[in-house]
This record gives sequence, structure tokens and C-alpha cells, in this order.
Amino acid sequence: MSFNTIIINNIKRNLRKYSVFILSGVVSVIVYYFFSLILNNIELIQDPFTIGFVDSLNFIQFLLIMGIFFLTDYSINIFLESRIEEFKIFYKLGISQNKMKKIIFIESLFLGIIITIFGIIIAFVFSKFMMMGIGRTLNKKINTIGNFKAIKDTTKVFFIIFIICGITKGRYIKGINKIYKARKPSLFLSMVCIIMLICLFKISQKINYFKSTGGISLFFILGFLYTLLSLTEMFPYVLTRISKIKLIYMDKANMIFISNVREKTLQNRNVLFIMTMFLSISIFIFGILYVQKDLIDKKKDILYPIGIAYVVKERDYNNIIDNKLKENSINFQKVKVTFYDVESAKYSVISESEYNKIANKLSYPIYNIK
Repeated sequence: MSFNTIIINNIKRNLRKYSVFILSGVVSVIVYYFFSLILNNIELIQDPFTIGFVDSLNFIQFLLIMGIFFLTDYSINIFLESRIEEFKIFYKLGISQNKMKKIIFIESLFLGIIITIFGIIIAFVFSKFMMMGIGRTLNKKINTIGNFKAIKDTTKVFFIIFIICGITKGRYIKGINKIYKARKPSLFLSMVCIIMLICLFKISQKINYFKSTGGISLFFILGFLYTLLSLTEMFPYVLTRISKIKLIYMDKANMIFISNVREKTLQNRNVLFIMTMFLSISIFIFGILYVQKDLIDKKKDILYPIGIAYVVKERDYNNIIDNKLKENSINFQKVKVTFYDVESAKYSVISESEYNKIANKLSYPIYNIK
């Protein structure tokens, strides 16, 4: 049997074990593709009200890539742990560690290509619907002309991630003959998990005070750590303590039930963690978009406090606007005021009396400067 045949047979035989890795990878590609569409959208980036938004997006992109890299690395670890016996057999059959490292690298790269292709196809199909939702969040019309750039950006990022993961996972082979003791859940880390849950609850109650990129990032990081600790420490610890209660221990039916729940939780906690984190990343991105929308609205209110305003220099334009307002049955009053241009400073000024004339019509505060 040739080396290439071994790799092909491995992929076919372990297709079910690959399922979690493939699913998490496809979801991560879809999430990043949608984000890349936002990052490469010309209308959004060139909007004068979203200048600070670009910096926020670059920061989010860094966090997103780091998060996807961590989850991809985590998924590969789960997959490799489920195949430890297989690698031990290869080792006993005389296959060198270098060849086993090569097997892991080729399999990771091959699956990475499949995951990227499937993820981009699914994301491309739903991209228009997704961008419509994002456009409504930001009150902007966003098209999908940046699809090609998003495809190129997504392919580049995931190609690099899978190459790095494939190379670094080669060290896993060095420890295939070591015997590891199962680590017991920690009471201290379980208590830390509870403290994080309380912090998240408190932040969620005062979420209006955290309308910033930093605030949303803090909430996301705490949620990330809480999810990790709850599935790896707190839940196993609680179930272990429950299984040791004498009343439960003496009842065979209860003991079997608790033991079954504990084992199922330990077996599936990795899958739960991965899917929960990808959902959290999606919510995190929309949270940032919501914060940005709020900041844009505040900036517009400061720069343009009057809801509808226009400046004309010819009477014809004035008549056109008047007719349009009348056609749409919009009630209005015309107030004639004079603005003075300050050419050296490139801005216009208005006298106190003229301003108060406008303010009186709009029910704005009247000022008296002495």
C-alpha cells in the first residue's frame, strides 16, 4: 500500500470524525466572508460618518482572525484526540513520525480547501440577503459588488490558517505513546466561571453604558471565557459532585442516569463549545454594527440638528423645493435669514436675532448673549 493510498483511505474512513471539524470550519468561513463583504464595501467605507468605523472594523478583523484560528486549532485537536489509537497502530507498523506529520498536514490542507470552497459557495448564495440585513441595521443601502474581493480575502486568510495549523499539529505525534491522566475539574475555576456569569449578567443589565467597541469586546471576551470554563470545568465538576451524593449513589437508576449525563456532557462539550463560539462571533459582529449605528446617529444629530434643511442661491430652486413639499402634502413655514461667510476661516455665521428667529419656529431654546 502506497503512502498516497493510506492518506486517501484515512480520509474516507474518518469522514464521520471529520464532521465536527468540517461543520465548524464551514461556519467560520461563512462568518468571515460576510465580515469581509462589510470591510470591502465602498459605500460604507467612504461614508464621511463612518471614518471611525473603519478603525473599528480593522480591530474586529484582527479579533475575528484570532478567534477563528483558535477554534480551528481547537477543532483539529478534538479530531486528533479521537484518532490516537489509529496513530499508535501506524507507529507500531513502522510508519515514521515524519510521515505521520505529513499525513496530518496533507489531511488538514485537503480538508481546509474543501471547507473554504463549501463555505464560500454557501456564503455567496446568501450574501445578498445578509447584506440587506446589515444595511437595515446601519440604515444604508449596501450592495454586494465586493463579492470578488471578499472571496479573495477569505481564501487567503483560511489558506494561511490551515497551513499553520497543519504544520503545528505535527508535534502532536511526539506524544502518542505517552499516558495522560484525566484531569479532574477544578473547584477554583468553577468559582471563577460563576463570577464571570455574574459579571455578564450585570453588564447585560447596563448594556446602554457599554455602547463602544471596547465595551462590546469586553462582553465578548468574558462570554468566550465563561463558555470555555463552564463546559470544561463547572459542568463536569457539578455532575461529579452530584454523582457522589449517597442518596443518588445508592439508587441504581439515578446513578446510571447521572453517569450517562456526565459522560455525554464530557463527550460533546467540545462540539457545544465550538458551535456556541461561532454563534457568539456572529452576535459580536452585529453588536459592533449596532454600536456604530448609534454613534453615526449621534454624530448626525450634532452636525445637523435640524431634521430637514436646505440652502439655495436662486429663486428657481426655491420654487422647485416648495412645489415638491406641497405635492407631498408636507406642512412647512419659510423663514428668511442671512448667513455671513467668513472666507478666511471657511465657515458661516449668523446673528443672534436671526438664529432666534429660526429657533422660535422650531421650538428651540432662545439665546441672549450679553
